[in-house]
Amino acid sequence: MLTSITGWSCAHSAAAEGHAAALALLIDAGGTTLLMLEADDGRSCAHLAAAGGHAEALGVLIEAGGKELVMLRTDDGASCAHMASEYGHVDALTMLIEVGGKQLLMLTDKNGASCALLASQTGHTDALRMLIE
Repeated sequence: MLTSITGWSCAHSAAAEGHAAALALLIDAGGTTLLMLEADDGRSCAHLAAAGGHAEALGVLIEAGGKELVMLRTDDGASCAHMASEYGHVDALTMLIEVGGKQLLMLTDKNGASCALLASQTGHTDALRMLIE
C-alpha cells in the first residue's frame, strides 16, 4: 500500500479530515488491512478520527475494524480513547467506550497517563465526567 513519507495512507488522510464517505470507499477497495496500517508514529486511522472528533468517520472505521482497531496503540502507548479524551471529543469517546469498554479506558500511555488524566489536564470536564461515571 502506498503511504506518504510519514506513513500516512489515503485512509489516514480521510480520517484526519473526517471524510466518512471516502473512508467507506477506501474500505470497500482495501478492506480492513488498510485500516490497520499504522503511520510512522503508530497512529491508525481511528486515532486520527478520534483526535479530530470526527464521530461519523470514526463510526465507519469502527464498523469495519471493530475492537481490534479501537485497541491499537501508538508508539507512545496512546489509544484512540486517549486522543478523544485529550481533545474533549465526547461523541467520539462514547463510541470508543461502547466498543472497547472499561479495558480501553484503563490503558495508560508510556508516561502513565490515563484517559481521565488527559481530559483533566486539558480541562475537558464533559469528557472527564463521562470517564469517571
